[in-house]
Amino acid sequence: MVWGIPALNSDNAYDSHISMPIMADLLELSPLTLHYAYFIFTPAIGSVILYTASSDIHGLHYSDALFMCFSAMTGTGLSVIDLSTLNPLQQGTLFCLLILGHAFPIFAIISLFRVWKFRSAQRDNSDRGKEKKMACNEEGALSAKGIGNAKATTVVRELQPDASSSCEPEGSCEDYGFIVVTDPRHPDRSQQVTSIIVDDKKDVGNWKAHIPRLSSWLKGMVRRAANPLSCREPINCKEIGEVECRALLLTAVFIILYFIGFLVLGIVGIGLWSKFVRPDIPREDGASPFWAGAFLATSALCNNGMSLIDANMGGYQNEPFPLLACGFLILAGNTLFPCLLRLLIWGLRKMLPNNPTWQSWRRTFDFTLSDSQKACAYLYPASHTWFILGTVVVLNAIMWGAFEVSAINNEEIGSLPVGFRVLDGLFQALGIYFWSSIMD
Repeated sequence: MVWGIPALNSDNAYDSHISMPIMADLLELSPLTLHYAYFIFTPAIGSVILYTASSDIHGLHYSDALFMCFSAMTGTGLSVIDLSTLNPLQQGTLFCLLILGHAFPIFAIISLFRVWKFRSAQRDNSDRGKEKKMACNEEGALSAKGIGNAKATTVVRELQPDASSSCEPEGSCEDYGFIVVTDPRHPDRSQQVTSIIVDDKKDVGNWKAHIPRLSSWLKGMVRRAANPLSCREPINCKEIGEVECRALLLTAVFIILYFIGFLVLGIVGIGLWSKFVRPDIPREDGASPFWAGAFLATSALCNNGMSLIDANMGGYQNEPFPLLACGFLILAGNTLFPCLLRLLIWGLRKMLPNNPTWQSWRRTFDFTLSDSQKACAYLYPASHTWFILGTVVVLNAIMWGAFEVSAINNEEIGSLPVGFRVLDGLFQALGIYFWSSIMD
């Protein structure tokens, strides 16, 4: 889908054929272009705030501020100075860039945009649906006569290569006919045939020649049927599209709630722990304990690695809670996200009441779980999700074991108790996505 700004009409032939296309190309805006612009101008604006904000730091060049803002926005986690030396406004700017650059809110906004475009297309098709249906029915609608005890309805449409054809498909499901024959004893067993499309180069004007072939096929199908057949209403394509639209909206809302939920839990949990249990660690660098914990939790969830503590995670070598909490946030914001999101949707589906009121939402949840890629690019089928979980466990176990083996002769790690040595190795294996080290 390309967004564009229509060029103005011109009386001059040269302007209308040359100038206007060039202007349209220059003013063309696509989602990819907006994505590039977002990741260029947002950190650029943040760099202006970071550079112009009052600070005790002398000699902070604009290039350094620009680099740090792009680092925060893109998740690289690199910094040219200690963040503890920045003032609260500068730290808050980097904090906002951590959130704005993460994939979850961006993907949720894109999904909401897709829902909006889908609704707009539905409204446009519904406005034109009746007129186009009447025009197409007058040109090519036929009703097949009863074959045996079965009744079927088909729409034979003749598609012309000319773009001005009144029956040109516009993407509406109403424009396409179906043949549906159903067994009344087994309504689940139905067969459908899409519209017959006649090639413009082959018998365009003789489309009636295809009717005997269709009738022969229908007679053979009826003959093979063991039970009497009855007519069924054509498939409702709008209902299928509505389910997919609700699935997009559902996943977008779940991603937003997922991100906000883990963000709040991390900020509150690690922030309060830093304030009441070990406030001395951030205060050594002049940082507020709660603010330093909140910044660390956000950085862990966004897989960035920035910290207001100069030693980063080095000061938490003997503290199980921040190591385990940050390790889980690292996985929740990266490799375990598809697994946790599918688990969340699956759990809520199991809790839906089994009554007609919730039937549409049950279909939406089932569609999301069965056709995962249509609803969300981060969702996968159940077997693939289990494979991702197994891969995460195996790879992290290998890195964990490699760290423990390589640290056998390390004096700094060897001086730690065995329990903390194992725990630090686990965090170091998880922290490979966090761009952080447990060691100084």
